[in-house]
Amino acid sequence: MRLICSRIALLILVLSVSACSEVRIELPTAEFVDEEKPDSFQVSFTNGKPADLALQLNAADVTDMFITTEDGTSASATGVDLAEYIFPGKNIFKASAGGLSSQVAFYYDTEGPVIHILNTNRDSGIVSGYVADDSAVASLTLDGAAVSLDENNHFSTSFSDLPFNEFTAVDAYAQVSSTQYARKDQEFIPGMSARLNQGGLAFLADALALQLGSIDFDAFTEEQNPLIGFSILGLFGADLSLKNFSFGEPEIALEVLDNGRMATVVDVPNFSIGVEVTGNAVFIPFSLGGTLILDNVHFSSDLVLDIVNKDLDVEMARTKVRLDGFQLDFDRIPNILGIETIIGHIFGGLSNFMSPFFVGIFEGNILPVVSEFIGEMAINVSVTTTEDETLDVSVVPTFLDTFDNGLTIDLGATVVAPTPSQAATPLLGSLYRAGEMPRIGNTTPDGADFDIGVAISANMMNQALFAAHEAGITTIELRPDNMPGADPAGVSVIQSDQDDVQTTDLIGLSLLPASAPFIKLTKAGSASGVIGWHDVTLEFDMKRVGWSDYQNIFSVTFNLEAAYELGATDDGFLQIGVEQLPTIEVLASSNTGLIQLTPTFMNNVVAYFMPVVMPTVVANMKAIPLPRIAGYSIHPKDFWITGSTSNNLVMAGNLIKVSTTNADSAPNTILAFAGTSTMEEVSSAAAISAELSINNGEVTIGILNVGANNQQLEQRFRVDGGKWSVWKPRSELTLRRLLGGSHDVQVCSRTAVLKQEQECPTVSFETTVEEQPVAEDQVEEI
Repeated sequence: MRLICSRIALLILVLSVSACSEVRIELPTAEFVDEEKPDSFQVSFTNGKPADLALQLNAADVTDMFITTEDGTSASATGVDLAEYIFPGKNIFKASAGGLSSQVAFYYDTEGPVIHILNTNRDSGIVSGYVADDSAVASLTLDGAAVSLDENNHFSTSFSDLPFNEFTAVDAYAQVSSTQYARKDQEFIPGMSARLNQGGLAFLADALALQLGSIDFDAFTEEQNPLIGFSILGLFGADLSLKNFSFGEPEIALEVLDNGRMATVVDVPNFSIGVEVTGNAVFIPFSLGGTLILDNVHFSSDLVLDIVNKDLDVEMARTKVRLDGFQLDFDRIPNILGIETIIGHIFGGLSNFMSPFFVGIFEGNILPVVSEFIGEMAINVSVTTTEDETLDVSVVPTFLDTFDNGLTIDLGATVVAPTPSQAATPLLGSLYRAGEMPRIGNTTPDGADFDIGVAISANMMNQALFAAHEAGITTIELRPDNMPGADPAGVSVIQSDQDDVQTTDLIGLSLLPASAPFIKLTKAGSASGVIGWHDVTLEFDMKRVGWSDYQNIFSVTFNLEAAYELGATDDGFLQIGVEQLPTIEVLASSNTGLIQLTPTFMNNVVAYFMPVVMPTVVANMKAIPLPRIAGYSIHPKDFWITGSTSNNLVMAGNLIKVSTTNADSAPNTILAFAGTSTMEEVSSAAAISAELSINNGEVTIGILNVGANNQQLEQRFRVDGGKWSVWKPRSELTLRRLLGGSHDVQVCSRTAVLKQEQECPTVSFETTVEEQPVAEDQVEEI
């Protein structure tokens, strides 16, 4: 009965639109390819220009840019007028009217071919893959040797086991691409570069002042007393002890010099030291006490910073001490023979003793503080996922320089998978691009100051992604117990009457990548680039009542690109966050035919599940540690791209004392949801709940991101207990392509000094199907 009704509705729709004007795309023609942008765009109408005509070029509405002919049979626009909406590679021109639409894909070919590596056997020395280009591939070489291609541009060729291998490909328009792969054992020098500016060094001065102000001189001298002893011709002798030290608050000044040095000046005012002398004068015992007064102890020295055996080394040179206002007052002076001589020796002994005494004390306290403050730049750590996949990360200092009121430390970096997964496809190496890493200055490109910055090479990031692939982190099996939405209720939002998915079915997904993900650095809005992933196969499995195990139903192989944002994890690693919908290009599909499923359903499985999977995938690839300063956290504030080849990402931020964070008051998240007219403050104990009908799988949650005293807050979120997003200021949160069933969205806030909310509120809702969604803008038809 339902099928009959659907056919009647379709017939009514056909009859209703038959009298309307149909819109057809005449130019550009489908699959048009050229190294120049199209000269013109043209659409035609069968019955005059439709009133609801909509023309879209990629994501832009260009309807108003078309001029209709006098007879109303067509409309056109020049390529010059639409040039800003045409991008290199694939473009989509779409025309809609009367509830119907059509589209054509055309290609603006400005780049050379793309290399896809599908397998590498280092034992046999054979690498295989294929070359893709919008036009045609003219030639391919590997390390200068010609490579043969079959009719589908696939290759299988020998390679030399070199640190770097380079493919060079040329297309029909003589456009050349050079693709290099770095062998997995390469150390990138530098892979990172850290910069500590004057604002960061001010925290070092604070740490030194705190340390010097807490020196327990009495404890130090108690074991050493008597500190001075002398004898005069055997007739006069005395021992001198110091005790009861008191002094004012130390003042520290650090100045960055050239050649890896920092001038360090310490002033400690108002020193008062108790002096006790015991001895004998011509065999007559005596004792006297007094106070040594110093108006100020002035200490100056150069901190000499260097790299020794791949570790930071700190020493002090050119140390000087000046004692201002030296004054010794005795409580009483005994009337004994030779007391003037004894006092003279006491005064001279103290004068000679106090300078090296303070040098030893100050150097002994300054060096450990400086070493600890910057000593955590060198990092050797193993990162293990919940699935016991491990990445070994090594970041070691290789070069140090001081300039422009700051300290720069270059770091060599490697990320490897110590135990490669048998399930991971062996590859040639990680994507590599030659280029220098410019020094970070003392301001951002916009002129803003920052405490600490770090430049990270895309080569290191791609090595980390390659290691994650080799460790098996990107090979994923999803079942209902570890993947929300992997059930009939979840896929109900993409299911039609022609899709045979039953309520008792168990659904499983497997992600089987033939290649490692890779990073492309391109600054656009809040995104810092795109993460690409080629030749990924998603297998859709099902277990039906009566089946002994899961059976493969269909598989889809695709390329994916998703914009990413950056932040820092709570434990000090670079965080890659994917919140925007990915763009997916379907390459191939296969259907076992066990059950009836439509191509649209297969398309939408990829389109709806990959936005859910990607945040988890990138979160598990946590492998790039940020520079660490003892007792401080880094609050990222800005990101930009540097280098002649735009191959380095710079993150700049401020240092926040951990003690400052701990002392701050925790914020509360205030949310508005599902059409509520006012913002509501909620906690985990009183979560918002609502019945929500999904309209194309999208819901928006409003966020008030202003806390106490009008300070701006940052938020992060997670969906259905998944991985946390990056921290950033948010006024609302829009979730798209939600699967059917129950959902929990948890939102947390933190203050400007990184104090996090203690109990984060959760928005819970049930989704039902209002209308079947279409994901045509983000995924190609199979």
